[in-house]
Amino acid sequence: MHNTNVTTSSPVLNPLRQLTVSYVRKRHIDLDSGRATRVSCSPSLVLSGKWLEAAGFSTGTSVSVAVETGLLIIRSLPHEENR
Repeated sequence: MHNTNVTTSSPVLNPLRQLTVSYVRKRHIDLDSGRATRVSCSPSLVLSGKWLEAAGFSTGTSVSVAVETGLLIIRSLPHEENR
């Protein structure tokens, strides 16, 4: 049975997103020679699109990220906590 008493500020179209974790490279530079001594790779997840703003994450919004194994929860911080 559908609950009609639940209200949201505005519905987000396509609330389920499927993304792929990729990586970013970081070059480690020797300060004396200016040459790269090694390159390391770290996992990276990029979120972008107008859907972020529709979900309440406009440019400049500070967020908190709760991390559990296999789960990330991203929440916008109240305006007074934004830096």
